[in-house]
Amino acid sequence: MNLTDRFRRVLPWIAMSLLGCVHFQPLDRPLSDDLQERAAIIDRAQHHGISRREALIVTKVLLATHGEDLTRLKNLIEHGPDKETLHELLYQQISDEVLRQAILTHFARESRSELSPPSHPPKDKVRVLSDIDDTLYSSLCDERFRRRTLFPGVLEFYRALSVGIRAHDSGAQAKGSVTFLSARPRELAGFSYTSTLNPLFSAHSSIIGGYSLLPAPRAYSGIGNVHEVQAFAKFRNFVQYAALYPESDFVFIGDSGQGDLLGGELMLYHQPERLRAVFIHQIVTSQRHGMFCPYPRSVKDMDQGITRLVFFDTYIGAAIQAFEWGLISEESLTIVAQAAIRTLNQRGAEIVNPEHRSLVVGQFRRDLRRAQEVIDHQSDAPRERLPDLLLSESTCHAPTSP
Repeated sequence: MNLTDRFRRVLPWIAMSLLGCVHFQPLDRPLSDDLQERAAIIDRAQHHGISRREALIVTKVLLATHGEDLTRLKNLIEHGPDKETLHELLYQQISDEVLRQAILTHFARESRSELSPPSHPPKDKVRVLSDIDDTLYSSLCDERFRRRTLFPGVLEFYRALSVGIRAHDSGAQAKGSVTFLSARPRELAGFSYTSTLNPLFSAHSSIIGGYSLLPAPRAYSGIGNVHEVQAFAKFRNFVQYAALYPESDFVFIGDSGQGDLLGGELMLYHQPERLRAVFIHQIVTSQRHGMFCPYPRSVKDMDQGITRLVFFDTYIGAAIQAFEWGLISEESLTIVAQAAIRTLNQRGAEIVNPEHRSLVVGQFRRDLRRAQEVIDHQSDAPRERLPDLLLSESTCHAPTSP
């Protein structure tokens, strides 16, 4: 190495030494205790593009936040007004692996410090992860409902899981949150879902207070079929997301039409102590969609020993199982059932496909009876009965509004 090359290598160090007395704001400025201000610092860094300096600022803010304040700060980042997520910040915008690992190690250490005292109460809330197509609304395969129909009771079910088993009375009406795992790449997911999800959740802001979307990072070669690709994409995002929230437990809600069952199984294998349940929406299809809608798998197809995974036909049925697993309260179960039946009574003739109307009515009436039995079993005192499903099995009669 000649003298010129050596000088070029040491020149940056000389410059830094000479400029060492210069203060750069806000990196060396003491941080405020106000979490909103800390979140604003990270938000500004994200908007300006995460350079190395901005990455250091973000790292400083996160490493200086501890305990429950750290959980609250992460929630402010996750559900901020710009729709940018903590996952996007850590895994895409911060490119320095050392800084990323330092932040994730800090998250894990703070989680252990919170949970180490033996008097720490059991977790009574979970973070809700969900698929979109044929889970949130009828889209690709499920032919029971008209296309783009929001499944009756789905938003109330998300909320019930978010507010947890201790939510009673007004607490069961608190706003919930959900994170969607998409198998589509970022470009397609943003284009396809933003125009749908934003107006949907704006119209139902009293039920769901915040949502975020985790698209697939890229396509993976060497995997057998499209459903395995989808399963791996969602599983990969789950592994990364779980590392962001080591203090939390999770549930995953998907459907039987694509790779959600395999993805849910992988999640259970990876985090058996933290993934509290997998709910698989059992869709109905005539197989006209070919590769997009394989014959749904069943419990018999799963590995022996897989527990906490359930198939369901209606979100009333899903809520019953969630209640029996200790994930939601009795009040929340009642709210989910009431919302689903109210939707069918008011809009059933509009949203249910006529050829599947008898099946839909039978499924909802069955789960409604089960829900009433579960609620009645909780106490000897008389309880207010759930509303009757007024939608007729025959397409010749219009439903009567309650």
